[in-house]
Amino acid sequence: MSKFPRKLLWPCWSAVAVIDRNQLALYLHVPFCWQKCSYCDFYSRPAEPKIVRLYLNRLAEELKFRGPDWQKPVTSIYFGGGTPSLLSPAALDKILQVIRDNYRLAPNPEITLEVNPGDLQSQTVLDNWQELGINRISLGVQSLQQVELKLLGRSHSVSQARRSLAFLAKSEYNYNVDLISALPGQQAEDHLQNLVEILQYRPRHISCYNLQLEPGTPLAERMKQGLLPEISEEEDARGYQQTRQQLKKQNYQHYEISNFALPGFKCRHNLAYWEFRPYVGFGPAACSFNLRERRKNQASLRDYLADSPRNPEVPHEISRLDQQDLKAEYLFMGFRLLQGIDRRDFRSFFQQSLADCYSREIAGLKEEGLLAESGDKIYLTGRGLLLANHVFQAFL
Repeated sequence: MSKFPRKLLWPCWSAVAVIDRNQLALYLHVPFCWQKCSYCDFYSRPAEPKIVRLYLNRLAEELKFRGPDWQKPVTSIYFGGGTPSLLSPAALDKILQVIRDNYRLAPNPEITLEVNPGDLQSQTVLDNWQELGINRISLGVQSLQQVELKLLGRSHSVSQARRSLAFLAKSEYNYNVDLISALPGQQAEDHLQNLVEILQYRPRHISCYNLQLEPGTPLAERMKQGLLPEISEEEDARGYQQTRQQLKKQNYQHYEISNFALPGFKCRHNLAYWEFRPYVGFGPAACSFNLRERRKNQASLRDYLADSPRNPEVPHEISRLDQQDLKAEYLFMGFRLLQGIDRRDFRSFFQQSLADCYSREIAGLKEEGLLAESGDKIYLTGRGLLLANHVFQAFL
């Protein structure tokens, strides 16, 4: 197997005035699942062995073809999905080897694999991933209550989640745990119970996401038909505050609206999105951003696999962003971070001051108690975190 560095300790990332955008994040979309979750609207298909093999070959072609367009050093590689943990070690090894052959890697890149707890039920599995150089795991636990897992349509059980957590806790892995809150009928204490148990395993990173009811998903349709109770905004806010308080007591740094990390373990890959740095996505439905335009591969595995011998380019769409679009997206992403926006970085990137562009909007949001300032930083207040969508809308 090809090997990446196995060092698992990360330096502490501190905020700097002007962000270094001469680096690159790679995202690989693995569009296969054991079963579709009831809340998920990400592009995925059932895992058929023949189709998976065709996908892996096409993904290798896409990586090779697009490599010359991206010469910045790669600081992170992220296998998302779908369920990338259903791929064999040999398949993951093949992809990583193609990346190493066609891209310039920064020293000690962060390599994340999204994992379904049902796929991590032995120490051998974890050892295989580590041998490949995968040095960060994102474990999709979502809940430790069976009734909630059933509601979400998850393919794993509570016992499988606990078993996978136990393997990771005994290892030296940098790992994240995903939890979902604000489920229909869920009380804040239910989510807190999940969180308190997760903290016994001491993951390096925890992501606590509110359930998003995406149109057309089975869960959204059940809500629309009145088959499930409405989600209370008050209960949602209470749960969020309890989550913040509990994690603060355990020394987790709240660094993004939904993300918490022990010191030195922020997610490098996701910081590329929030800090408005370039990234490139491979596979069907994957997105790329080169600081000027956005590219999205078509969300069709059939189209992705078609005609590859004659046309190495995969079907995609390009959206060219004007300055106003770029500014709005910069603020939308940057305000997700608890440290907020740095006026110096905004000026460096856009050659304009933040005050010249948005003084009225900022003044209004400060008057509402949703934004605050400290030196060159402007950021969401505690109230602003609860009403973040209102803040983002002001800049769109």
